Amino acid sequence: MKVSKIARAYLVVIGISVNILFSLIVGYAVYGKVTSHWRWKQFVQLVDGPVDKINATLVEPVDSGTINTNYFNLPTKKWIKIHQQTIDDSVHFKRQTHAGSAFDTNRGRMIIYGSDTHGQDWSNQLRIFDLAAVQWLPEIQADDFLQYTVNENGIPIAKPGILRPWAMHTFDAVEYDSHKDRLIVASHPKHLAPGRFGNWMGHIWSEIQYHPTWLYEFKNSTWNVGKGNAVSFFPYATAYSTKTNEIIGFRPNGIFKLTDDKGWLKIGNKSVNAYHTNAVFDSINNAFVIFGGNTLSNSIHVYRHGDERTQEQKTPGIRPVGTQSSPVAFHPGIGKTVVLVDTPESVSDGAETWLYDLTSDSWVQMESAFFPFKLGMNYNMQYDTYHNQLVLIASTEEGLPSVWVLRL
Repeated sequence: MKVSKIARAYLVVIGISVNILFSLIVGYAVYGKVTSHWRWKQFVQLVDGPVDKINATLVEPVDSGTINTNYFNLPTKKWIKIHQQTIDDSVHFKRQTHAGSAFDTNRGRMIIYGSDTHGQDWSNQLRIFDLAAVQWLPEIQADDFLQYTVNENGIPIAKPGILRPWAMHTFDAVEYDSHKDRLIVASHPKHLAPGRFGNWMGHIWSEIQYHPTWLYEFKNSTWNVGKGNAVSFFPYATAYSTKTNEIIGFRPNGIFKLTDDKGWLKIGNKSVNAYHTNAVFDSINNAFVIFGGNTLSNSIHVYRHGDERTQEQKTPGIRPVGTQSSPVAFHPGIGKTVVLVDTPESVSDGAETWLYDLTSDSWVQMESAFFPFKLGMNYNMQYDTYHNQLVLIASTEEGLPSVWVLRL
């Protein structure tokens, strides 16, 4: 009898323990889902203010497509937050760290395109910030990945009968062609391949014959695919020449130029032997500047038209620490390439602003432009041709996207 009572008591204790453990596991999973959602982050921001504790500086909006002279009154040589997504905004989204960016020089707008994918995000829509109106433009909803398919030409499309790309990492493979008024996306959804991070596309992946270079035509707001040879720059870099209106792509196995009819043509044999690079066009020196990479090199590599390969600069003197996937932009107003580099954990919690001068092959750190939090993977800095300033889209790990400008 005593043994029976002990056994029952034991089973009761075990049952209670299992239920408590199960409740904790479920609670933890639900907590993670809730706290990672952008609406929860907005609620926290509503109560506590911005996660980075920095309020946006008011820049009065003006009509879209015009020059907003209010930017000219902002302090110089320091990063100024001009917009922070809040619960009152009509546009809400989580910044995608694998997304690339470009600047629409015909309309004065910052463009972001790309997704972190991995089954966690399916963003395949343009996100556009209007610098004149100081606001994010209304966006279409991302396509439901359950409708992803492959068309009769073997091209992966987001919806039957609709020519639109799948969600994908884009890195530094997004460019705006001001001459043709189009966005170029020269990447592909590599991380949606079956077995890579999941098997969402396993039923149709084998039907894909090739991954095209995607073109978004602003004149009619439609996607198209480039003709000829398609080359993916996942996870490498491309840059747009404002001198020749050409897009040049850099992979370890070659340097490529995008043409209208033949697609990507190989024009050089070798580039930087690294991924997570970032490239810009230096219009003062008529050269392409490449920085960063998974090898954490702090060297600058340069390509000029006609060269067979990129050249590593000697760069005597001080340099930033080696980095990868960091914001890089060329500022023609000062004739220098601007780079943001996260500080080492042992130093401080932020990012340093560095200026590289190709003419003198030298670096200078701008201490007054220290950025207040680490940026991590970020390809979202561009030169704003309308207002002669740099624009950066950033977010802390817990926060919502914010827009910053740097006047030099």
